[in-house]
Amino acid sequence: MAREAARFDDQCDLAALVFGKPDEADRLLSEFVQELMIEGHRVVGLIQMRLGDGGAAVSVLPTGETIPLAPRLDTPWNSSRLGACDLRPAAARIDPLIESGADLLIINRFGKLEAEGAGLVDEIAHALRLDIPVVVAVPSFRFLEWLSFCNGMGVKLSCRNDSLRNWWNAMIVGDQLAERLRRKSVCELSK
Repeated sequence: MAREAARFDDQCDLAALVFGKPDEADRLLSEFVQELMIEGHRVVGLIQMRLGDGGAAVSVLPTGETIPLAPRLDTPWNSSRLGACDLRPAAARIDPLIESGADLLIINRFGKLEAEGAGLVDEIAHALRLDIPVVVAVPSFRFLEWLSFCNGMGVKLSCRNDSLRNWWNAMIVGDQLAERLRRKSVCELSK
């Protein structure tokens, strides 16, 4: 998919789940996704996880497929910490899921690549163009880069279930109210 500029405005449903060291953003997102799926919502995206060997992977939603995250080829072989990973296999799995429609897109991290305008930026932009709400796990040390990325046009959520749930409920109620008002005005025009 060709790189596309992300456009942010006050109408986009974009949330940053900001987390620090003691927070368990991945566990929280997994539990939240399970709740939404039980309620009948279609959630697509990626949730980060640790493999038994200590490596990182992502779980593809809703399929549950696990994709190990391999370091990009430009990561030094002797690097002591996991650098930027090759997200192309994960992006290739979620692109058709986004295109087929969803109630929510989850992006596992706003990392170095996204801060540089790469990584999963296209998937975020694509979902927002399709009016699919997006939640991105954002490490607290990258929050200023996040604000720059989205031009300040997103919601900051604390890493708690009630924060996620309140955002989701407010957004869903707002969408339902807007739809009812639209239907009412169409009915009044047809009289």
